[in-house]
Formats: sequence, C-alpha cells, structure tokens
Amino acid sequence: MDKKYTIEQYQLNEEFKQKVQVGDFILTQTDSFVYSLSRSILKIEYDHLLVLIREDQLLHIGWPKIRIINPLQILRQSSKYIIFRPPYQEGELQKFLMYLQTSLQADYDYQKLLQGMIKKLVNKVPTDPIPYSSNLKSSRVCTDLIFYWLEASSAKFRELLPDYLGYLDYPLIGSFTPDDINTLAKMNVFFQIIHEKEIQKPENTFKSLGKNIQSQGKLYLPEIPSIKQLKKLIKYIPYPEKFIGLLQQQFFWYYLIKLFTMSKKQMTEKLLKFVIKRYSSEKLTNKKQKKIVKRLRIFIDTISIINSPFSGKTYVKLINNLIELAFQNSKSAKEQVLKMIIKLFIKPKL
Repeated sequence: MDKKYTIEQYQLNEEFKQKVQVGDFILTQTDSFVYSLSRSILKIEYDHLLVLIREDQLLHIGWPKIRIINPLQILRQSSKYIIFRPPYQEGELQKFLMYLQTSLQADYDYQKLLQGMIKKLVNKVPTDPIPYSSNLKSSRVCTDLIFYWLEASSAKFRELLPDYLGYLDYPLIGSFTPDDINTLAKMNVFFQIIHEKEIQKPENTFKSLGKNIQSQGKLYLPEIPSIKQLKKLIKYIPYPEKFIGLLQQQFFWYYLIKLFTMSKKQMTEKLLKFVIKRYSSEKLTNKKQKKIVKRLRIFIDTISIINSPFSGKTYVKLINNLIELAFQNSKSAKEQVLKMIIKLFIKPKL
C-alpha cells in the first residue's frame, strides 16, 4: 500500500473497481483551486472529466500536461463522482483508447479554459450561438478533447452531438464543460449513468481564499462582478478604502492570490520563472520581450501597493497601474478611463 493514500481511499477504490470498466467516463468534483475556481465562474456542478483506459489508470487532461493518474487520486480529491458508459460498437472502444493515448504528454490548454471563464466572468455571452466546429483536437481541455476523440471513434456519437448542442455549454462559450456529459445522460442521449457516489465534501477553495477578507466586513460584491458591476466599481475610486477592499475581495486570479503572501523578491522570481517557461518555445522579438517585462513589472508593483499601507501617492499609482494593465494596447481607451476617474474626483458623490 502506498503511504500517500489512506485506508479509506483504498476501500473506496475497491468499491470503484466493482462498478467501473475500461472505456467508462468519470465525472468528478475536485478540491483543487483551479477546478473549484472554474466551477464557481462557469456555474457548473462538476469540474473534471476522466476516462478509464486500463483497470488502474485514468487519463487525466489537466495542467501542466495530459497524463495517466491512479484512480485513488480522484477518490481522495472528489466530493462526488459519476460513472458514465458509452454504447461502444465493435472496434470503437479500441480505437477510442488508441486515440486518447496519442494525446499523452501534450500541454494542457489552460488558455482555452481561461477564455471560457472570462466570457462567463464578464457576461460576454454572444446573442447568437457560437457555430460548432468538430475540430476540437487543438483544444486540450478535458471535455473538448474527449468528445473530439469519441466523435472520431463512434459514428453514432458523431451523428447525435450536433443535434443536442442547444442544451450544452458549447454555443455559449465555444467549449464543452464537464456538466455537458451529465446533461446528455439525463436526457438519455448516448451515455448511460452506471453509478453515482457521494464522497467526503472537499473544501470550496475558491470561497476559502477570501475568508480572512470576508471576516473583516460584509462583501460589497457577493458574486463574481459583471460588466455592470465593474462600472459601479469605478465609482468607488474616489473612496480608497472601499475601492481597495473591493479589489482584495474580487481579485480572483490564481497567481495573484498565491502571490499575496510572498515578498517582492519571491514574487519577481516566481513570475520570471513563469514567463520564461511560458515563452521558452517561442522566438521573442525585442519589442515583445520589452512588452512582457513591462507588464510583469507593473503587475508586481500593483500587488505590492495593494499589500502596503495606504497613502495618496501609492493610491494614484495603483489606479494608473490598473489602467495600464487593462488598456496597454489602446491609448484612447486609457485616456477615456482617466477622464472618467478625474471627473469622479472633481465631483465626488456624497
């Protein structure tokens, strides 16, 4: 027995093995920050979809790379899991498993995940549905890639999926979410629910990150802000304490929250490593390199200001940094926002 797993996990795994078979899909709710954050923003119940490719191996499409994990890991992390079984025809299961394994060690497409989260975050949901593209191979997020290879393997799934898009998340954010498989199964479309299991409830890490801040007083914005709420946020700028309080409560970005506890030196080292890793495979021009370094410096400076004692000088610098980060590529937008803010300071509302 591996000491990193508990006796309870091994017991749960024995139960799991009796219910599941190779080729089954496992839908989970996990306790990691990234997945609980996506659950909160995308407003979905489940956050991760895996496939059993061998008796003791799950294909895990997650950061940083697509890889194989032990089923014990999801039993440790998830509060729930549901087992789904597709109706594979002769030869389809073998083909599906072969296709899945061609994606092993590919980089996880965290940018696609963030794009979907941002669309939900700012309510930029299109009036017209996003047209469906069956070429999801390049979208290396869990449900997209699994659906792509299932379409390539199963003629029946390939035929059915376009007819049910209106019930799924794809037309709204241009990507499938883990909840979509549950939606199809509950409509008796293709997937069969084999087993549903409640496990210990994981901590909602997204909410827990704000516990210290929330304990200091009532939240100004209890939910993720929409564009309308963000416009209201600008009106708080003449009132520094409220504005900084709002920033601390609503800054959801993973690296930002993690960096709050670090010194400026540690922040710089961490972010530089991230930037080097992120762009190591690209040929950087001097212009692009300067742009990245500039944004990095502004970002670190902004975090330091939020954590430092308040003064009028640092507050002006904070506002300027935020405008620079948000509108770096649009001089006219920066000027327009500055005019709005100056107007607010000249005639603050009582």
